[in-house]
Amino acid sequence: MKGSFTWNGTECLGTLPGEYGTILLLQKLPEGEVPAGAVALFMMQRKLVAISDKAIVKEYDRVILLHPTWTIEQQYFLHFLRNYSQEHQWLPSIDRKPVPEHFEGIIMAYFIEIVALLNWWGYDFAHCATVPTKKAGKPRHRWSKAISTMPFYTEYKGVKATVYWQKRNELILKKGAQLLPETPLNKDGSVGFAAKFALTLRQENSDKFDETFLTTEDITLKSVNEMGHFLYFAGTNSWQQFKDKEGKTLDEWTIIE
Repeated sequence: MKGSFTWNGTECLGTLPGEYGTILLLQKLPEGEVPAGAVALFMMQRKLVAISDKAIVKEYDRVILLHPTWTIEQQYFLHFLRNYSQEHQWLPSIDRKPVPEHFEGIIMAYFIEIVALLNWWGYDFAHCATVPTKKAGKPRHRWSKAISTMPFYTEYKGVKATVYWQKRNELILKKGAQLLPETPLNKDGSVGFAAKFALTLRQENSDKFDETFLTTEDITLKSVNEMGHFLYFAGTNSWQQFKDKEGKTLDEWTIIE
């Protein structure tokens, strides 16, 4: 990864390529708070002690501010960092927060580069010589002909729908599905990345649902992820949301052990 770096004796600012934004190394946070849009990694004796987007910790000797320029909600980025740090025992265990599958690959590619850079600078994250790889043990799912004619149903936040996973890259949303009508917004009133992705899918199929957000034709989408975005703007595990008439989830039907 190429980047340009400036050092003034008390801080180092790195401008990274593409949408990776900036990385700033400081001894102390200015004004005692994490800047808007950034996530702070607090270090003590070159080891990670906390991750935050707001409050600062009492004891640290360096802080690393990560500020990518992509339009992913900051909370997803924060959740990813905390989840990963707990899985690898970099920080004490706390409740894991969900990150939509669509974002994990994007964030992971960025995170691998950042950790490699910080390890080279001498900051001890993994407490070993390796850098992150794609998460092991993440559930994988496989389409089969056995489920191709099987209806799966969901009722979530007022959404009601029947879905068929007809082919490996083809899910059918049956006519008469009720979509979530209101677009969820970030705390600052902006439209987040997940919502933008969902609105793009809806725009592409705008002739197939009416003003009450009831579908008037069957709609074909490419993945379970797309289906969740289209129906209810994601925010939940769609593999668990879609169930057959007996209540068995799509996850249970298709997961690879």
